[in-house]
Amino acid sequence: MATLRMAGARPRVSTGVPGLDGLIEGGLLPGRTYVVSGPPGSGKTTFGVQFLAAGAWQGERGMYVSLLEDVENIVYDMTTFSFKIEELVSSGKLLFMDLGEMLQASAEFPTYKQLLTKVTDQVKFRRIQRLVIDSISAIKFIGSDPKFEKKQMGEFFRGLQKIGCTTLLLSEMTDPERYLPEHFLAHGVIFLHNFLSDSRMVRAIQIIKMRGTRHDCNLRRLEITKNGLRVTSMLKSI
Repeated sequence: MATLRMAGARPRVSTGVPGLDGLIEGGLLPGRTYVVSGPPGSGKTTFGVQFLAAGAWQGERGMYVSLLEDVENIVYDMTTFSFKIEELVSSGKLLFMDLGEMLQASAEFPTYKQLLTKVTDQVKFRRIQRLVIDSISAIKFIGSDPKFEKKQMGEFFRGLQKIGCTTLLLSEMTDPERYLPEHFLAHGVIFLHNFLSDSRMVRAIQIIKMRGTRHDCNLRRLEITKNGLRVTSMLKSI
């Protein structure tokens, strides 16, 4: 039987993104799983690494699990920001794990069971507190029956919950009006937008869902600076 926890103020995990924590009561709830969705070039990878780097500098060891991109490329690209990634990696405060090639050796796409087993082992061994998986779009939920697929994904999310990390799942999104199964299962959903407005490209962030947290769901400008992502003013018109 589950033990009920009394409602009240709970400690928060900072996202590390200036301007964002204030929109979600100070940060994310620890130990929960959140989805960050967006189209190519919207800043998903930067968001994930920035979240891990912020925690690492506070003594919270983080791990970035890549299922698609070569981790060497990710680390190299992130050196353009002021995260001091190389220092964090060399000190063991931030780990980058390439599971794509390993998991795809026996199948076209990794399954949730393979991924969950390998991630759980590493989290326990490395004592990871913050976790980013890039991306859930690469995971194959086997079965033609939508109900069975939903069941598998539900088990995957429950498995992540048991790990105990505060987890970000990066997800590809090309249609912001089409919600995916992971959006319904996650404790919170953040959309990163990158669109054309009056012949100018606009970056924006939107908090779609945040269980147990009062949040601002308006579109807000998202800037990419030398220090990483930064949330600024609300977009009044598009």
